[in-house]
Amino acid sequence: MVFIWMDRMTNLVMGWCNYTWDKSRIFVKSLRDTGYKGDIVFIEGTSDELTLSKYKEYGVTIIPCKNDLNFIFGECFHFLIYNESNYDHVFLSDVRDVVFQFNPFDCQSMKNSYLHLTSEDLKIKEQALNSLWIKNIYGSDILEKIGNETIICGGVLYGGIASIINWVEKIFVNSEKVEQAVLNYLFRTGKLDAIAEPNDGSSVVWTIGTKIDTEHDDFYKIEGHTITTLDGVTPPVIHQYDRHLRMKEMLEKYYANA
Repeated sequence: MVFIWMDRMTNLVMGWCNYTWDKSRIFVKSLRDTGYKGDIVFIEGTSDELTLSKYKEYGVTIIPCKNDLNFIFGECFHFLIYNESNYDHVFLSDVRDVVFQFNPFDCQSMKNSYLHLTSEDLKIKEQALNSLWIKNIYGSDILEKIGNETIICGGVLYGGIASIINWVEKIFVNSEKVEQAVLNYLFRTGKLDAIAEPNDGSSVVWTIGTKIDTEHDDFYKIEGHTITTLDGVTPPVIHQYDRHLRMKEMLEKYYANA
């Protein structure tokens, strides 16, 4: 099956994807399976023939780029600036560990122009890497000031295109620093106007990397190929699913022939 795009849509899903099809197919196929017919743009550097043919089949636009954060953020920023009039809303995302269960643009919080951030479960000071990044880049005083705040995940952000451009510009000029540290510093010190969404499965994105998974299904259920919370809520987007073996194996099996 080949997707044919008849007109330009007002929504954009964009990500950095330096992966071959085996690592990106769950993202692409699950997104198209939701009925999303808007643009998908990957900034990436693969030359793998199968991957490129699959991207063409599923209507993914490629922006070639070397594997360097300065170039990646630069390409992202310039693409968004050039196409600002073409899009209303943008979903800016990691690729390798994201699966879609509903079209994110159908969610109510995607209808406004604000920048929406995705929360994790731990506080900054409770997670070794995040606290180290903040301390090394901004100093012990800043870590003390914001360390009790919940971690904001830099892997997925969404909102109106102007708010996304504003964020990408900030990270572009700070590309020598760790992106997630910059995000947490700017937001937690009031230098970034955004909304931090709860991480309980009810928002657009459920970030589950630091959740504990056991054989007793402590925090999720699998029903067919759908992943829900214990309360039966189906998160539209799940981020960091590959940290949980049963979930990862189910999705890889379901999308194996995609």
